[in-house]
Amino acid sequence: VANFHSVGNMVRELRSKGLAVVLATQRPGDLPEEATTNAQTKVFLRLPDAQSAKAAAQALDPSDRNLAAEIHSLNDGEAYVGIAGGPPKLVRLRQFWRDG
Repeated sequence: VANFHSVGNMVRELRSKGLAVVLATQRPGDLPEEATTNAQTKVFLRLPDAQSAKAAAQALDPSDRNLAAEIHSLNDGEAYVGIAGGPPKLVRLRQFWRDG
């Protein structure tokens, strides 16, 4: 996907018009740089592949040396969320149909 210039162009064009774009992948390192730099909200669930966890950590907070390992070992229902360039926050998701 990273070599598909159309993805980066699409994200840049839509964001310039104030539209939201949702990209979902299990391999964040495959996204073009334009997509990750233009993303205001980033959500990463557990990524069992160490290389993907490292790419996710780089997108969230390049200075945090432990973040890749933490993303790699998240539990079910946990995610790291980064909003508008702020520090990533660990969140726990509830499924109301299951967790009440």
